[in-house]
Amino acid sequence: ALIAASAFGQQVGRPLPAWSAGMLDIHQINTGRGNAAFLVFPDGTTVLFDAGDGANLPPRGTAPKPDATRPPGEWIARYIRQMLPPGAPAVLDYGYLTHFHSDHMDAVPDVGRQIPIKKMLDRGWPDYNYPARLNGSVI
Repeated sequence: ALIAASAFGQQVGRPLPAWSAGMLDIHQINTGRGNAAFLVFPDGTTVLFDAGDGANLPPRGTAPKPDATRPPGEWIARYIRQMLPPGAPAVLDYGYLTHFHSDHMDAVPDVGRQIPIKKMLDRGWPDYNYPARLNGSVI
C-alpha cells in the first residue's frame, strides 16, 4: 500500500499537481514582508488567511520575495490566480484576518483590489471588544 501511495504522491523537484475536486490545497505564500496562506477546500471554496505587508527590511528582517519589484499584495494576488481551481473565476470566497498586525493584514486591500473577496472575517467580529474577556479577566 505504501508503494502504491508513493507512486501518486508529490515527487521531489516536480510541480504540485493542480487542485481537483475532493482535494485540500494549502499554500503558504512567502513575500518576506508578512504572512499569507491560501486554501482551496475539497468543494472548491477558497480562503485567504492573512496578507501581510509589514515585516522589517534587511538587515533586521528578510528580503522581499520573490523581489521588491512589486508590493506584497500584488505578489500574493498573482500567486493565487495561478493556484485557483481550473476554470474558477478570479474571486476569493473568504478572507480571514488572524489578528490586527501589519505583517498579517496590510496587503489585504491590495489583494482585494486585484481579486475580489466575497466575505471578510476576523477574530474581532462582531463587536471588536479586543482583547476578549473571560470570566472578567483579559485573556
